[in-house]
Amino acid sequence: VGREKLAGRQQRFAESQINKHLEANTTTEKYATFFFSIFDERTSELICTNAGHLPPILLRGAEVRRLDVNGMVVGVFPFAQYDTSRITLEKGDLLLLYTDGITEPENEYEEMFGEDRLIETVRRVAHKSNEEILNEVFTAVQQWTFAPETADDMTMMILRRV
Repeated sequence: VGREKLAGRQQRFAESQINKHLEANTTTEKYATFFFSIFDERTSELICTNAGHLPPILLRGAEVRRLDVNGMVVGVFPFAQYDTSRITLEKGDLLLLYTDGITEPENEYEEMFGEDRLIETVRRVAHKSNEEILNEVFTAVQQWTFAPETADDMTMMILRRV
């Protein structure tokens, strides 16, 4: 079995085990989402599974691409299947992984911050360090809501291919 096929099998097995464990040990209204990936430096390929989580956003120059959601939430159905996707990351690519605490906060007119504003904010400061980009996004969300604290967690991770 090739290295790539083995990694895919191991990933699907881990996802299946996590799902079965959560389904067996939590109440029916409890579930989780997750994005799990393995980066192969040799091929620059990101092998990933998205189990009901918001689709990560890939910024590649002027192109914007949302990665696949290829599995349902975890912990609801004991025999749920999870597929994997593959994408080659190119130099300069930015991959945004985030929770709904980034995109769903509303302003005084009940308009959500949304993915478009997230993308616009990141594009404007993409030349800065990842830490500075995160600070810019968090500040933009807080300015959007005019609230010192948000009602939901704001979690975001940036992967940059150099």
